[in-house]
Amino acid sequence: MDESKGAAATKPKCCGPKSKTGNETSEPVAAPEEKKKSSCCGPKSANVQGSSESGSSSTSGCCKPAQKDESDTSSGCCKPKKEEEKKPSSCCKPAASSCCKPAASTGCKPAASSCCKPASVTPAMQATDMDGADAVKDAVKEYYGKTLSKSGDLKTNACCTSGAPDERLKDALRNVHDEVLAKYYGCGSVELDVIEGARILDLGSGSGRDVYVLSQWVGPEGHVVGVDMTDEQLDVARKHQEYHRERFGYDSSNVTFLKGYIERLEELGLEAGSFDLITSNCVINLCPDKRAVLREAYKLLKTGGMMEFSDVYAERRVPDELRKDPVLWGECLSGALYWGDFENMAVECGFGRPLIVKDSVITIENKAVEAKIGHIRFYSVTYRLTKLEEGTFEASEEDYGQAVVYKGTIDGNEHEYCLGLGAEFITGKITPVSGNVFATLQRSRFAEHFSFYGDTSRHFGPFSRTGRSVPFKSAQQLGAVDTTPVGGDSCCS
Repeated sequence: MDESKGAAATKPKCCGPKSKTGNETSEPVAAPEEKKKSSCCGPKSANVQGSSESGSSSTSGCCKPAQKDESDTSSGCCKPKKEEEKKPSSCCKPAASSCCKPAASTGCKPAASSCCKPASVTPAMQATDMDGADAVKDAVKEYYGKTLSKSGDLKTNACCTSGAPDERLKDALRNVHDEVLAKYYGCGSVELDVIEGARILDLGSGSGRDVYVLSQWVGPEGHVVGVDMTDEQLDVARKHQEYHRERFGYDSSNVTFLKGYIERLEELGLEAGSFDLITSNCVINLCPDKRAVLREAYKLLKTGGMMEFSDVYAERRVPDELRKDPVLWGECLSGALYWGDFENMAVECGFGRPLIVKDSVITIENKAVEAKIGHIRFYSVTYRLTKLEEGTFEASEEDYGQAVVYKGTIDGNEHEYCLGLGAEFITGKITPVSGNVFATLQRSRFAEHFSFYGDTSRHFGPFSRTGRSVPFKSAQQLGAVDTTPVGGDSCCS
């Protein structure tokens, strides 16, 4: 949850506080009887029986792998479960794990040429760093489970939330146990609106801070599932489950903590298409296989659902030598994707073009770390990804003369609302939107809060507010190019 902007009627507030969603009811998710260890970044914790009340699992921090069981034979991405099962000739015959299944089966475009990697992926996008995914998992698990005892132990502010929380978040945090707050390692804030009664999945839920905040906002009819791979973090989250149930005044707990890896969500027995929202807070950068995380998230979302999360991104691709540094991994830097690679990856996995809700520059404030990373700049960014029917989204923002009017009915956003950069709305004002934004609003939980005008029967070219225009020099000489600034007076930070 990032800080919200002021409620000035003339300047849209950046994606402010939350409101209500549909009436979907949620029930605790049953986890499989005994999970196999999967690759990196397992979310936070899982009750072996999937019960929201069990405290038998462990906890994990910002994507730290769970403690390794010596009997576990599962391995990294394309390896068979046991060494003796290796077949030199069949890289693409994966073991029972889903890592090597063609992306097409999970919503992503299939790889055209390579065995287990989409052909369009750059080396930086699929580098596993630190000599392999297992090394990353072990290093992250050690860092967040053993090295760090509280958020103040971090060497940089990359995994720390910047800015003060808004009043709504402050109120919710007052109800969260002190130990849960002390072991929070997020880099952003859970800015989720219109979520009463929603079913939400938190990837890399750590000590459970965001889960318990969302638990209050979805209400007793909603449900929040937290997934983490680190035993120590899960222990903290589960230990205080009954405390929060009583504090919130619920008859039964509306949260469940599962132990697992966020790129292996299929192993947790979660039902496809069962979540309204998926969130995460500074965790995905810690996972070696980020594409698998997005694929699994896409499968678990309902049509019209969204993935809204904060993470760390780099202004350029991080060099291989930095990707081998365990401290830089733990500090959420070495694993950060170049933002352009991330946005393309999200689209390849079926989502619409990502919307930027908030962003801020990360200040390292550690001389040793600064010396290592050189001139690379890192940013904390909150993105919003939407899942709609296949074929709905266009590759670029196009103008069909469509417009919307925001009704001012989202709680805490009575004067304005920000869906994302370039999609800000003042209450009662007719606002032109691209075809993609029109579809996103009309087919998601936000539909009842907007009035819609127009259709796609007539095309007027690229949508100018995104900065696209006719690229031809002759068009510029004729003055036919719209030079309207991107986003105008944007409310998104």
